[in-house]
This record gives sequence, structure tokens and C-alpha cells, in this order.
Amino acid sequence: MILKELVDCYDLMANSDKFQIADNNSNNENVSFKVTIDQDGIVSSVIDLREGSGSKRKPVLMTVPYKFSGRTGKSIVPYFLYDNAKYLFGCELDSKSLELNRFDEYVGASKKLHMEILEGSQSKYQLILEKFFDNRDQNIEIVKEKDTEALKSGFIVLCFKNDTKCIHEQQEIKKAFALYRQIKFKDVKDLKGDCLISGFTNVPIARTHTPIKGVLGSSASGAMIVSFNESAFESYGKKQSYNASVSNGNEFKYTTVLNKILSGNENKIYLSGNSIVFWSNKIGCKEEKIIHAFLRDDEDDNDEEGNGGIKYNQEGVDKIESVIKLIKQGKTVNIDKLKLDDSVNMYILGLYGTKSRIFIRFWFKNSLIDFVKLTNKHFEDTKLKRIRKINKKDLIHEEVGVKMSLILKTITPYGKSQNTPKALINTLFKSILTGVVYPISIYNKILERIKAEAGEDYAVNHTRVSFIKGYLKRYYRLNNFKDKEEEITVSLNKESKNVAYNLGRIFAILEKIQMDSNNGSTNIREKYLSSASSTPKSIFPNLLNLAQYHIAKINKENNRMFNYYDKIIGEILLNINEFPAVFSSDEQGMFILGYYHQREDIYTPKKDKEEN
Repeated sequence: MILKELVDCYDLMANSDKFQIADNNSNNENVSFKVTIDQDGIVSSVIDLREGSGSKRKPVLMTVPYKFSGRTGKSIVPYFLYDNAKYLFGCELDSKSLELNRFDEYVGASKKLHMEILEGSQSKYQLILEKFFDNRDQNIEIVKEKDTEALKSGFIVLCFKNDTKCIHEQQEIKKAFALYRQIKFKDVKDLKGDCLISGFTNVPIARTHTPIKGVLGSSASGAMIVSFNESAFESYGKKQSYNASVSNGNEFKYTTVLNKILSGNENKIYLSGNSIVFWSNKIGCKEEKIIHAFLRDDEDDNDEEGNGGIKYNQEGVDKIESVIKLIKQGKTVNIDKLKLDDSVNMYILGLYGTKSRIFIRFWFKNSLIDFVKLTNKHFEDTKLKRIRKINKKDLIHEEVGVKMSLILKTITPYGKSQNTPKALINTLFKSILTGVVYPISIYNKILERIKAEAGEDYAVNHTRVSFIKGYLKRYYRLNNFKDKEEEITVSLNKESKNVAYNLGRIFAILEKIQMDSNNGSTNIREKYLSSASSTPKSIFPNLLNLAQYHIAKINKENNRMFNYYDKIIGEILLNINEFPAVFSSDEQGMFILGYYHQREDIYTPKKDKEEN
């Protein structure tokens, strides 16, 4: 159960020294400024806590006192010891007009709340804060002089100038706030029932659930994973979130930990419009970086051997960094020779938001070893030979698979992943992590993009052909077409009898002949690739006749390559009895695979072929 795993994740974070996570009297908020005040409640300094530079500065996450309710519409709801300038100073600077607008009712409500909480606490901060609110006009002028940005909409925390901790972090303040909460809610009659997460009976059930922030597509104020439809449940006597019976404690835990993960960068990634969070049962362990490496589409700096700067040796490897390097590059690892911790379980949660709700795209729970095995299987199925530049002069030949993020990018025009249909990531992710056939919808979209962009150099690229190869490999394997599966190889298969594959090879040679004949100024791929891969009978006789003209031209220019081209075409044609009128979907993929293989072989130097 997803919520149960999130609750367990909260407990792991709370018991770990690596994390600071809110308890049930606090929550996490993004804070922009820290204002220090003296004994008389007068502002002495304004500290900008935001990270970054210029317009890209972002607030920092801090643990602050629990807020009793959210703000909706024009409601006046102050927060304790953290708030914006409207509540702490009674004014706010308009970011457009730069006018200072006053909000006397807001600061009055804030002062009232602070005095109520600290009443009878005998804390020195009670008097300091009272003076702070009373001297707000003087403080506004000081803040205007020191940093007017603090008078905008960002959250502010307060600190006494002689303290190292903020006021809300002082133990006496925490105790006073906890006592106030206890008294305030002692007469609240919570509905009791069975918690669906823990299984405990007769426990207080959460009336509402805290919004989750940071999910792509949802509003800035957050959205709900557990929510309700009043009209749908009123006939059952269920209102608000009582239709999803979750205890107050577990509601706090799952929402707090999810907001915590989404606010950071270590265990979160955005992919094709989806927000993906991941963790392990050993939260914060280095093995979690494997998931990050698999989901992201970047590669580390690669050395001349394509090993990301690491001389990787499978014998006795116990450094997880080596595994991460290989996965980043789409390479398989030898699990039997790796010292992976078999007690580590991985959890991956894909989320997509709308204005008010958050939807689960996918959920994966498995051991670290099984996760690596499944990525191995994916990389092995999609493994394809490619030539890659490592600098301006040098090339390397490598055999690598393709990562999920690159697949999602390549099915959209111009590789813009934000245009990827959101549902496709779900089906693709499931196919990778279950070993079933890849989605035919993605396979068809890649064929479609290749034909539409045939005139571009990137039309038939490593990513697209790798997926085509992987799709066909799994499709034939899982449908028990063993002979067809064995014909699909990582690099050029000269022994293949597949007509579509061999016609793809011929098309690559015809393209090279024409380019050599015309000094690279024309290319038949743009004009004929689509029809040649779909209806070969209507195209290839004309292309072969045209090739004779180009071969003769090359021969006239004393280019010895014309004999080589003519010979190769003749050898391939021995495997083709006739040109089919139409190619099926999988035959079109074989055509593209043959074209890619032959093209890579043409541009592989003889020396490299002999070494391979």
C-alpha cells in the first residue's frame, strides 16, 4: 500500500540523523528571509535566506510551527512565528507598482495569535514580540532601508539577535505552542474509526488531508492525493475526507514525508510532465542514486573507453558508484560479481497533478537487486552499436542500451519531453520494470517520427533504433518466435535472411552511392525512406535502376568504391526473391534496423572492424 510505505518512510527519516523532518507540532515551509530583532522588538538585520542568484533565487525549506488551517480567498489566518510581511509588519510591497499597501487587520490578528499562545509562558520572547508588533511602523522603515524584497510575499522567520536559533526553534517556545494546541483542540470531537493504513481500530480519523506541494500540474498551494467528492459520498453519510479512513497521525506522516521529498532534489526527478519520487527502506543510502541514474537522461563525463572516467572491473566490485556510472550510460552490470545489499528495497512513485488533485501514474516496489536485474534486461534488449564523439577528433564505438527518459523525448517533435503524452510514461515504466513487451504505441510513434523527419540527420538515431530493436526482441521472444528473435543483433547481421532487414541494408548503401556521386549534396532518405520502408515494391526497382547511373558516374571518376557497392548489393539481393508490396508494422521496424546497422558499418573504419 503506497500510503503505508510513505508512513514507514516518515518513521525512517524521523529516526535518522541525516534528515530534519517536522513532528506533529510543526511542518515544513519555504522561507525567504530571517529578521533579527533586539530586546526592544526593533529590527536589527534582514538576512536573505534564498539560494541562487538573480531572478532564480529560491527559498529554503525550514521546519516551522504547525499551521492550524490554510488560507482561502480573503480569509485572515495568521501563522505562529513565521509569516509574510502582510502579517508580521502589516504591509506588503506590490511587486508591479512598488507601492506599499497596509494591512492593519492582518497584523492585528497575528499579534493576537502570538499573545494567546505565549500567555502565561513566562518567556522573555513574549514581551519582545509584543514590542515588535507595537513598533511595526518603525520596523517597516528599517526593513525598507535594509532590504525591500522582504516586504514582498515570501515567508519570514524571526530571530532574537543574541540567539543562534530562531525564536520558533527555542524549547520554551515549542512547549508553549504544544500546550496551546493541546488546549485548543481538547474539546474537538474527532470522528473515530478504523485506520486503513495501520489497521488500528477506534482511532481519530483525519477530517481533511494536508495538500501536497511540488507536483507538476498542481496548483502552487498544493493538491490532494486523498480527497473526496461530496455529492458522490453524501448518500453514504461520508463528508470531507472521512470516506478515506486515515488516522490523524498517519495523515500527518504521509503528507509530511511526501512534501519533504518533493521539496528537495535528492529523491525527486521531473520526467515528461510527471513528478517521480523514490526512496528505500534504508532512506538516504547511496544505493538510491541508482534510480536517479536510470531515470535521468544525462551522462557523466566519459573517458575514451566510455566508462565515465572509471576503469570498471566486474571482479569483486563493491562500490555502488561504478554501478551508477554504467547505468547512466545504458550499460549492463554483472550482478553475480557485485556486492549489492540484498536487504535494500526500492520504492518509486510517479505522480501527476491537476489544480486540485494528484493522480498516481505508477508505483514500483522491489528489491535493489531485482531493480538492477530489470534495468539489465532492458539495456540488453535495447543494446545497439553506435559511434560517439568524445572530442573534436576522436570517436569511440560502443554497445549501449537506451534510458527511459531518452525514449520519451524521441517520440515528440524536436525532442521536447513536455509534449510527451502523460499516459505513455506509465506504460513504458511498467514494461521496463516487469519485462513485458514495450508499448506498441511508442513503437508506432517512433516509426511515425522517423518518416516525418526523414530529411533530418537525427531522424534515424541510436535512441529510436535501440527502442525499435528492443521492442522487436521482446515481441518475438514473448511470442515464441525464436528464429526471428535470434536474427535481431546488436550490430550488422550479414547472415540475416529477413527481407525487410536486407532491404533496409540496401537502402543505406543506395543512399551512400548517391551521396558519393553528388558529393553529398543530395539524399534519397528524405524523399524515399517513408515509402521504401512501407511499400518497397513501388520504390526499389526505380532506386536500383537509378543507382546504376550513380555507380557509373563514380566509376568514371576512377573511384574504386563502385565495385564494392555493386558487390554488396548483389550479395544482399540473393536473400530477396521479390519485393513485397507492403510491409507490416514489425517489418517496418526490421527495415529501419537494417538501414541503421548498414549505415553504421559503412562509416566504421576497417581498422575498427578488425579490432571488433
